[in-house]
Amino acid sequence: MIKKLAAVLLILIGSPLFAEGPEDLIGYWQYDGFFYEDNRYANPNPDLNLIFKFEENGTSHLVWTRKNDGEFCERHAQYVADAQTLSQTVSWVNPKNSKACAADQDMQLGRQTETHYEFHGEELWLQFDLNGKPFFYILKATVAIGNIPTPALQ
Repeated sequence: MIKKLAAVLLILIGSPLFAEGPEDLIGYWQYDGFFYEDNRYANPNPDLNLIFKFEENGTSHLVWTRKNDGEFCERHAQYVADAQTLSQTVSWVNPKNSKACAADQDMQLGRQTETHYEFHGEELWLQFDLNGKPFFYILKATVAIGNIPTPALQ
C-alpha cells in the first residue's frame, strides 16, 4: 500500500496538475478531446493517440499514432511560451512518417505557429479557430516510460 501511495505521489509531483505558467508546459500531454461552442467532447477517434512532450530546453515533440493501422506522424519543434501564447517552429520531421503526414500542417518542416493556451486544472487547452469561433484541443497531463510517451508507439 505504501509503495502504491509513493508511486502516485511521485506521478503527481512530476506532472503539471496545478499549472499556472509557461514552465508548467514541461512534460507529457495526451489528447483527450475538444471544446467547441460551449460543449466538451471526448476524443472522437479512440484509436488516435496524440502526445505532446515539452522539454526544458525549448524543444517540443509531437507524435500521433493510430491503433491497428501502423500509421504514425512525428516531429520536433523549437518553442517559446509566455503566459498565454505558445510559439513553435518545426525543426525536424521523421523521414519514416506515414504518407498521410504530408497533409498534416503540424508536420511541415519550418512551419511556424502561435497558439493561445490556457490551463484548466491538469489539462492544457490549445485554442484554434473553427468557423470564426474558438475551438480548443484538450490535452491531459500524462506520464512517460523512458523517452517514449505512454502509450504511444507501444
